[in-house]
Amino acid sequence: MLLRGRDLLIADDPKEFAASVVELLKDPAHAEEIGKNGQDFVKKNFSLRRFMGRIEAAYGELVRRVS
Repeated sequence: MLLRGRDLLIADDPKEFAASVVELLKDPAHAEEIGKNGQDFVKKNFSLRRFMGRIEAAYGELVRRVS
């Protein structure tokens, strides 16, 4: 699960977005941490292996329903 402030920053309007960008520019360590955490999340949840597992499960369910 992604956590706001740990894995990503969310902005609902341009002013909030700009403030988030400034925050990251002022704190490179925080920017690096958020980048690494976000990248780890993507690797874990959207890898080819995980995607193929979901596709295989969907096909398996389809075959069970047709049989």
